[in-house]
Amino acid sequence: SMAVGPSHVLTMTNSQWAVYDKVTGAQLFITQFDPWFGNAAGGGFDPKCFYDATAGRWVIMCVEESNPKALIDMSISQTSNPLGAWYKYSFDVTLDGSTPTSNWMDFPGLGYSDDAIYVGGDMYSFANAYKYSKVRVFKKSQLYAGAAATWTDFVNLLNADGTSAFAPKPAFCVSASASGYIFNTRPGSGSSVTVWRVDNP
Repeated sequence: SMAVGPSHVLTMTNSQWAVYDKVTGAQLFITQFDPWFGNAAGGGFDPKCFYDATAGRWVIMCVEESNPKALIDMSISQTSNPLGAWYKYSFDVTLDGSTPTSNWMDFPGLGYSDDAIYVGGDMYSFANAYKYSKVRVFKKSQLYAGAAATWTDFVNLLNADGTSAFAPKPAFCVSASASGYIFNTRPGSGSSVTVWRVDNP
C-alpha cells in the first residue's frame, strides 16, 4: 500500500512500513509492525494507508490474528509530518459491535469521508471458514485527537440478490463528502459490483 502527501511518500508491505522524501526518494524512516503496534495477536499483515489532505493526517492500518485474538491496528499521525508523533490503536475485531465472536478479518480495506474512517473486510472463523463481510466505522474526531475510540459495525452485508458481499472496500473521499462509500464484488466471480453508502457516520 502507498500514500503520498505534500513532502513525503509512505509505503507499506506485509511486515513493515517506511517513509521516503518525495523529491529525492531518500528513505527517511522504516520500522516493522511488531515494534510499532506490538504483537498481541500474531503480528500485522494486509496493510493499508492514506493521506487525508483536508485534515493533514496520515493513517496506517493492518490486521492481526492468532486464535483466539484478532485485531485491527491503526495509527494516525498527529501532524502532516509522518516523521513526527503518532497515535496508536488496537481494536478487537472479533467483536461485532459489542458481541463476541470467534472470527477474524481478512482482505481489509480502508477509506474515509469528512467525519469518519471505514475499515471493511471478510470475516473468517479461526478454522478459516468464510462467515460474512463487515464494515467498521470510526469517528475521525476521536481518532485524530488520540481519544478513546468507539465504533459502529455493519455485519453480514448482502448484495441485492441475497449473495454475500465480498471484500468490501471503502472509498477515499478526496473531495468533501458527508457520506462514506463502500464497493464490493461477489465471492468467486461475477460481472457486477455493489455500492453501499453510509450516511451520518
